[in-house]
This record gives sequence, C-alpha cells and structure tokens, in this order.
Amino acid sequence: MTLWACLIGDVDEAHLPRVADSPMRKAVAAEYRRLTGQAPTFIYSGWDGELRETEREAVDIPTPTPADGKWLVWSNEHGAWWRPAKWGYTRAIEEAGRYTRAEADAIVAQANIVIEPGERPNEVAVLAPG
Repeated sequence: MTLWACLIGDVDEAHLPRVADSPMRKAVAAEYRRLTGQAPTFIYSGWDGELRETEREAVDIPTPTPADGKWLVWSNEHGAWWRPAKWGYTRAIEEAGRYTRAEADAIVAQANIVIEPGERPNEVAVLAPG
C-alpha cells in the first residue's frame, strides 16, 4: 500500500469555520481522481496533525519540551483518554497524550461547542499526574 501524506499549516483554529475540513477533503479527492483516474479508497484528514522532529526543524518550529505538555484530555463520549497528537483514544493513562493548557483548552472547546448548559461535556481537560 502506498500512501500520500500532506501537512499544511499553520492556522489559528479560532479562525476556522466548524466544517473547515470538508472543502479541503473535497479538493484533495478531486485532485487525486484527476491524477490517478480513480476515487480514493479513503481520506483521513483533520485540523489536528503534528509535525515530526525533522519536519519541525525544516520549517523552523521549536520542538515542545516535556514541561510544555502537562494536560490530558478525557473523552466522556469515548470513555477514554486522547492519545498523543490527537490521534485516537486509549484507556491507559500512561498512553495518553500530554498537551499544553492552550492545546487542551482548544480541544475541549471544539468538542463541546454544541453542549447545552447542564449537559455532561464530551471532553474535559485534566491536569496530568506527576
């Protein structure tokens, strides 16, 4: 299996509309069809990608230090912790992603955008142990 990957950024999530992923996904699918002559089997996309160390160096973005990431995100919706880089869920706290307070707050705000007062939130930020 050959996969093509692309990370594009950087954008302040506060400036994105709620359905910002859809037009990007449609554009990629259309170009994929044009280049290969077939529809993609799948497209995974989202505004939650993370650069690897070498990619960060190439675009001169400093690598976060362990002290920067002190928050976990618990998903009431999935009954699990968010994994690193916002990539899936785990029930094991030691496998949970560590996020800065700003990152955790952004995740929680986006996940709870349609929560009514008095309803249980979908996601909550929790101070990481130790």
